[in-house]
Formats: sequence, C-alpha cells, structure tokens
Amino acid sequence: VLGMGVMMHSCKKDENAKTYVEQSSKNNGNIPAKDIAILNNIMNFKKKIDFLKANPAIKSGETMSVDSAKWYLDAAFNLTYSFINEKFSDFTSGEFTIELSKDNGEITINEIADSFYEMKDKTLIIYNATSGEEKELYASHMTVVDDTDDKIVLSVSATIGSKSDNVPPSPVEWGPFEEGEDWRYGEHRGMCDGTYMWAKDAATELKTSINNNRKEHDSIPGVAVYYTEPSDGAEVDIKDALYDGYADLFINTNDDVVDNYRDYYILYQDKDIGDGVHICIESEEMNFYYNGVKKAVYHIIPENPVANHWDIHPSLSFYECNLIGYGDGPIKLDPLVAHHKLEATYKTRHILGASYQPTSINE
Repeated sequence: VLGMGVMMHSCKKDENAKTYVEQSSKNNGNIPAKDIAILNNIMNFKKKIDFLKANPAIKSGETMSVDSAKWYLDAAFNLTYSFINEKFSDFTSGEFTIELSKDNGEITINEIADSFYEMKDKTLIIYNATSGEEKELYASHMTVVDDTDDKIVLSVSATIGSKSDNVPPSPVEWGPFEEGEDWRYGEHRGMCDGTYMWAKDAATELKTSINNNRKEHDSIPGVAVYYTEPSDGAEVDIKDALYDGYADLFINTNDDVVDNYRDYYILYQDKDIGDGVHICIESEEMNFYYNGVKKAVYHIIPENPVANHWDIHPSLSFYECNLIGYGDGPIKLDPLVAHHKLEATYKTRHILGASYQPTSINE
C-alpha cells in the first residue's frame, strides 16, 4: 500500500510538470518537443527512485551506465530542488563527494536511488549552515574525481541562495550598483565604510548580481528553465592569465592607460602600477566590473577557447559563477596585488513551463 501511495503521488507530480510544459507549448509554441521528452524521462526516473526509497527491501535488478547515472542524478536533483529562476540576496557554496559501486561499468538503480538521497542529506548540511530564514538550493553540479573498475566518486557542488529585504534589483542601463554602494575589493572586508566586514566584499556582490540577472539572457523571457549535463567550466584570474599569456582577451579595449582602474574586465591591481592598489571599488567601478564579468561569461570565455584552460561547447549555456576576491601579501587592506578569480560553470539549458515550481530541499 505504501508503495502504491508513493507511486500515485509521484505520478501526480509528473503529470503536473508535464502539463505545465505542454500547456506552455500550446500557448506560445516555443518549447521544443525534445525538452518535453527530456522532462518526462527525468520525472520517470524520479518516480522510480522515490518508489525504491519508500520500499528499500525491493531490489529491482535494473542497472545504468556510469554516464547515465551521473546525468540522471544531476538532472533530477536540479529539476526537483533547484530554484535557479529565483533571485537571492546572497549565495553560499559548498562541496561534498558521493561514491557509487559499479560492476562491469553498470550501477544498480537501488544504489543510484540511495545516492540521490545522500546528495539531499549532504546538501542540507550546507543549507543549514547558511544564514537566513528564507533560503533554497540555487544550483548544483557534479564532476568525476575518481573512476576505477569497481567504483566512481563524484564531487558535488551546491550553492544555497538566501533572501533578505535587499534582494539586488535588476540592472539598469549601466549596472545594478547605485551611488554609495562602494565595496572593498575582496577578502570579505565589507563596504568601504566597514559595513558587512568579514561577510561580503566587491567579489561577492558582483557574483550575486551576475547570477541573479542570468535570466535577462534567457531566450524566452518569463518562461522558467532548468539545466542538465553535459557541463563544462572555466576559471579566470588575470594574475594567472598574465603568466599564461591569455590576459589580452580580458583587456578593457576602451582604456588606453594601465593605472589599476578598469584595466581588465575582471579586477586586477598591482602595487607597482600607477598609484598602487586602491582597495575601495566605488559604485561606478562596480558597475564596470559587473558588465566586464558579464562580458567574460557570456562572450569572451565561450567564444575564445584557450588551450589547456577551457573550450566551451556552443550548445552549453552560462549556469552560474563564483567570484573570489584575493589580496596578496600580509596586509589585506594594503595588498601587493588585488585580484578576482572567476569560476564560471556552463550547462545544457532546457525550457520548462512557466508555472512549474521546484520543491524546497528542506522538505
């Protein structure tokens, strides 16, 4: 009886999701049939692992290849719990690993079901450690870190978004930072007046604005999307790029003077340049870097492969970014070099019915 109840509940949710997509497709004709088919496949997978979770004594005997198991785990987890279409005030990221046994390259569906709920439990640890009352899983992605004859280990990155009264607004013509929103470069040194010391900095606020305004680049405004594998990523730090020879990709072409002010689209300052490092990034400069990082993630990185660093396939879309502000040297308020490290993730985007609502990871 319990098994039937779980199956009926899951079927109802599957039909709801399918209806959202099909109704939207009828309304505007913009949702590809392949996205409806993919959604149904994910929902059928989720229905199956929910049933096995509720009935652990049942051993189905079904197996999946490693690639299929990884794809479905990532897809079902994000479709179920990710509030990727919401705006948040802050983002907190964490990582963990899950290990799955395999036999002749195959993983049992029972073990995959257990791994799905292990992912949920471990994500809840990050969720519970994130401050704020109103928070949800924003994004999640996974990579293979170990693959042997009898097991595979996946590293899972989960980003929790939290809301407050000051959710960043949508960008205006120039950028989202208003006069007076002046931030220290990084190292969680807060605003230029000391507010938010040890909690935020220019890098965290730029990251938040870039992620929150990702939807302005969706091809169909007002329609929700979700993301699956395949995925890829890129890391850019101008300090490293200068050494490796590709920093020219990120030079601000509208600035002829190298003086630590807007020299690159991603922040980089050196004490031996111009008047040295200025740790306070005023609102106008914050808006410059907002547009600069946006240019990097949407155009420079995907359009310019760099050998041994990244080669983003054209089918992938920007998913989320992390931005970390570093100050080299012992004195963080007077660093030798101030620089931001951009970590950009790209995944396969699918269009979803506008009415679909994910489930809170905390339920």
